Amino acid sequence: MKKYKILFSIPVHERFEIVLDQIANIFTLNEDCAIILHLSPVFDYKNSMVSLHSFKKHITEFYSGGVIINPESVRTGFFDIIQAHISNFRYACSVVDFDYIALLASNELFVKPKLYEHIKSYDVGINDGIIPITSTTKTGKSSHKDPDLRKMLQLLNTNDIYWSQIEGSYYKKDIFNNVCDVITRCFDYRQINTEDLYAREEVYFPTVFWGLYGQSNNINVDKKGMFTYVPWCRKSLTVSLKEAIRESENSSNIYCIKRVTRIITDPVRVYLRHKYGYNYTATDSNSIMFVLYIKDIWKEYMWRINNLIRRIKKKL
Repeated sequence: MKKYKILFSIPVHERFEIVLDQIANIFTLNEDCAIILHLSPVFDYKNSMVSLHSFKKHITEFYSGGVIINPESVRTGFFDIIQAHISNFRYACSVVDFDYIALLASNELFVKPKLYEHIKSYDVGINDGIIPITSTTKTGKSSHKDPDLRKMLQLLNTNDIYWSQIEGSYYKKDIFNNVCDVITRCFDYRQINTEDLYAREEVYFPTVFWGLYGQSNNINVDKKGMFTYVPWCRKSLTVSLKEAIRESENSSNIYCIKRVTRIITDPVRVYLRHKYGYNYTATDSNSIMFVLYIKDIWKEYMWRINNLIRRIKKKL
């Protein structure tokens, strides 16, 4: 069984061309890593420029087993992601070995290399914020009345519920295995309660971790937290080109950014492709990414033309 330094777990639900762009980004900026993808049962195949067959063919030819597609497809959606990461981890453990698992979203990209050099000094990278019972947020109110989470707290002999950003969080494999064992003893991720969906992944993982290891002096937690930058301080969470450039040039613990628009010609995507050399040019016009680029330019052009026509007709 081949062993990797980092396994990246990514739930995906649309546009294989964007998934390919993210895969190229990850492998260019990370050495000795693997990726496991969970394909949502409601994946938007219709609007993807690449078929599932072409996608599988491409990752087989270019990544030599480094990209794993989870054969299990569990329901996912807004406030409905935790089961994809648990399923990914379970399946990955049966086919590859790895030191760390890192949890990513499908709309984030790396902006600089050498993540492993940063995380290898730690066992875990998460937040340690407690959610008070007086919390008025959706996550706060839902978590405090979650019967499955209550079972976990009883098992861990604690009342503390924690929150952590999921994107860019990471765990050593054995630690995450123990965390998932506790979660799945109390929570059936294949039969999730859809009556009160909330971001369980932001609560279950950190709550169980701190419940298991909070008092241990043998666990080295990254106090800086996750390696992904998300602009929580404003209404729009979409990362600008200016922010991408800034994070790619600084020396902080930030290696990834989110959210990046899922358009192949997005300025942030173009900047990173050119900066790190996984861009497409006229010299590789037979490559799948070049074809996607041309298709997307044409699609955007036609959308602008049709939109202009509609506006003109309204004035007539």
